[in-house]
Amino acid sequence: MIGEINSQFNVASDGSGGGPLETDNSLRDVQAQLLGALSYSIPGNSGIVNLASIGVNFNNDGTLSVDSGKLTSSLSSNFSAVQNLLQNSTNGFSQNLSAVLTNINGAGTGILSLDAQSVTSTSQSLTKQISDLQASLLVQQANLTTIYAQVNTTLQELPLLESQITQQLASVK
Repeated sequence: MIGEINSQFNVASDGSGGGPLETDNSLRDVQAQLLGALSYSIPGNSGIVNLASIGVNFNNDGTLSVDSGKLTSSLSSNFSAVQNLLQNSTNGFSQNLSAVLTNINGAGTGILSLDAQSVTSTSQSLTKQISDLQASLLVQQANLTTIYAQVNTTLQELPLLESQITQQLASVK
């Protein structure tokens, strides 16, 4: 998921690139919260305080990699501290990650939920504006059609008027 988010912000030195969500502040906030959750630490705990202390490390692109030797060693030498880091119900990694994910995706209150509501509202507003403009165009079309019909009628009468004027001028001579 971090890779997909990162791809939205990849911009080349010439300014090209970037995804369609490049300027989306909600996505940047989601990215920051996820990265913050993954770097979460707890105090003490026999030195097993974060993912890096058990061999789960950040790469420069924000993705994770596992040092299986360090993870195996941590599990073998201090299983309870690893378990406490990951599963402590008050301040463990999983509890913190769950809170962050709720903040990101919670129904009605999460960043993505609020963003989706905003997009829906904007879409509805644009749909109404389009509908109003189409109605206005129909009225304008009807008005222009009426004017065209009047001009057309006048233009069709011109030869008759010309003939009448010519006859009147001829009778005056």
